[in-house]
Amino acid sequence: VWWNLQIHHVEGQEPHHPQPGHKIHKNGIHRPKQEKYIALKGMDPAFLRNQRFAKKHNVHHPKQEKKTE
Repeated sequence: VWWNLQIHHVEGQEPHHPQPGHKIHKNGIHRPKQEKYIALKGMDPAFLRNQRFAKKHNVHHPKQEKKTE
């Protein structure tokens, strides 16, 4: 009969429930990932245009040596 069913367990023992700390540490606790570049969506268009030109004309000359005296 369905209403007379009982769960059989030893007196004084609690069922084995997973602990919250164990769940957290299962895959390790990690810091939230930081994005490499911030989103440019919704930024000032004039600023973005200027930034694009600045990046374009930022030329790095590795063969050019500094004069040391």
